[in-house]
Amino acid sequence: EATVDVFKKIDAAWLVRDYETMKAHIADEGNYRFHDGTVVTNAEDFVAKVEESYQEDLANGLAWEWNTDYAFAAYPAGSDDPAAWNQDGQWVNAQFTSADGRYVEWYHIVDGKLNAWNQAKAALPAE
Repeated sequence: EATVDVFKKIDAAWLVRDYETMKAHIADEGNYRFHDGTVVTNAEDFVAKVEESYQEDLANGLAWEWNTDYAFAAYPAGSDDPAAWNQDGQWVNAQFTSADGRYVEWYHIVDGKLNAWNQAKAALPAE
């Protein structure tokens, strides 16, 4: 539950664009991949990309809001490779629905900070 709580803090800060809170929960020297192919490696660049997305949404008349469909923690199963980087901490898988699509994200959280993150986006089904 503690890992999901970190996710909730990041998500709440993201919604209101509280970049200082976001940066406090994002590790530098991480690996963060956005759905459009952008990869950043630190908190400052992460929040800059979020702000860029916010400005694009404003320009396109899209509301800056989403519904969190689910979020759950998953423990790494273990690896035979002692150098495996993703065995520390826990992962949170979350899905969001917004006006412009459905997002699935994986958050790798270690010691209360986001260490790696991947985002995928799909179109909403036609009605």
